[in-house]
Amino acid sequence: VERNDTEAQGWFTRAAEKEHVEAMVWAGRRALDGAGGEQNLVEAARWLRKAAAGGSAEASEVMGRLGEAFELAERSTGGDAGAMRMLAEWYEEGRGGLARDETVALGLYRRAVDGGDADAMWKLGLCAVEGRLGVDRDDAEALELMREAARGECSEAAIELGRRYEQGTGVERDLEKAVMWYKRANRGVGTKEVDRLSRVVILWREARGGDVVAMEELGLLFAHGEGVERDPAEAARWWREAAGSEARAGFLQRVGMVAPSPREA
Repeated sequence: VERNDTEAQGWFTRAAEKEHVEAMVWAGRRALDGAGGEQNLVEAARWLRKAAAGGSAEASEVMGRLGEAFELAERSTGGDAGAMRMLAEWYEEGRGGLARDETVALGLYRRAVDGGDADAMWKLGLCAVEGRLGVDRDDAEALELMREAARGECSEAAIELGRRYEQGTGVERDLEKAVMWYKRANRGVGTKEVDRLSRVVILWREARGGDVVAMEELGLLFAHGEGVERDPAEAARWWREAAGSEARAGFLQRVGMVAPSPREA
């Protein structure tokens, strides 16, 4: 006869349903290998678990190696978005006895996002930033996914958004928004960043409100990397703002030389 994987799987399944242990092993193995279609971990687990209970050493070995992956697949089928995301991570990284499969991983991440899993939103956002798993680079989509993830209590997303607003990466720099997102992070790093930016944010708010002295001080902080990442361009921007004031018209001339550190002023 001609080879026909679909028909073969049908016969193996019929024999397995009649409690034939070897047929159970074959049915489970073929479901695991995706013979005759896509890989089906739930179907594989069903037959291999029964075969192991029937005394098959081969089935017991596979269950021992892939038991956790089978459990995640069964929970995913039941609608557990967290399990979908964990299974996606395993496929992405080739863990838990699973072969690396980016296509399957992406599909699971998307299902987990649809199910409301914040960590999956974060992961898919990273894919959109980095162009991973076949996802097109899309900063706008990435930012929206990160915002949704942060609102869903994903600390990694909140911290990344804080850094983006602090540095002006992909968004207009806004230190108040940076602190807002850092505060959403429920890990120590979020509190640390809020503490670091506390003085800077006060100056930022006052400078944006037109306080020339705050503009000068903020420029010095950016020039020397005090409490923020050193950014000469941002420092110069605030100094130009300060110099535009009639009351501080000579400011640029004063900072034309090396400006003192705010701690030395």
